[in-house]
Amino acid sequence: MNKKIFSSIVPFVLAGTLGVSTAMGHTNTDIYSGNWPSSVSNNLDVAVGTSAQGYLLRIQNAASAWNGIEPALNFSSVYTSSSTDTSHVARVNVRGADLGVTGLYADTSNYSYSIIWGYTADWSAEWKDSIVRLNTNTNTTGNGLQNLSYTRIQETVTHEFGHVSALKHNSNTTEDSISIMRQYGFNDKTTPLSHDVSMIQYKY
Repeated sequence: MNKKIFSSIVPFVLAGTLGVSTAMGHTNTDIYSGNWPSSVSNNLDVAVGTSAQGYLLRIQNAASAWNGIEPALNFSSVYTSSSTDTSHVARVNVRGADLGVTGLYADTSNYSYSIIWGYTADWSAEWKDSIVRLNTNTNTTGNGLQNLSYTRIQETVTHEFGHVSALKHNSNTTEDSISIMRQYGFNDKTTPLSHDVSMIQYKY
């Protein structure tokens, strides 16, 4: 998850090192200020492009893992769509992309939309949709997802759906052991942990 934020993309490198409620004595610095419209946040459909269909089960698991924390956030149907590889099809669009041997295991961008400017990656806007890219690089010594264990592939995909849901990387590394949103390393957990749950409850 060497997931440093460059521009509007939230990368997830995980290379070997992978705002909370004020009532809890924290700030909400772990949450993006952008939002899904309330009319769609509980019905976010997920389209999986041909290039990512080898990870379909992990994507289904990731979507399910974030459901049930808050009624206002829900990933609904997960389906395949060949056009997802090239365009904005659903609320959440998952595609495979060669992000390089030393690149990221995955990255995510949430997009706003206007008639004038079209789609713009923007973490502080009202979101129209999201694009998640999974690294399909095939170099056996590189950062393609194929080189991770089953558990760590699932952790990576679930982590990216955390970004889709409006969560940043943890601002405090003391939270890393109780969060799937750590910036470096792995917890070898496949579902949101207690800190992630607190963030979602605060946000929604």
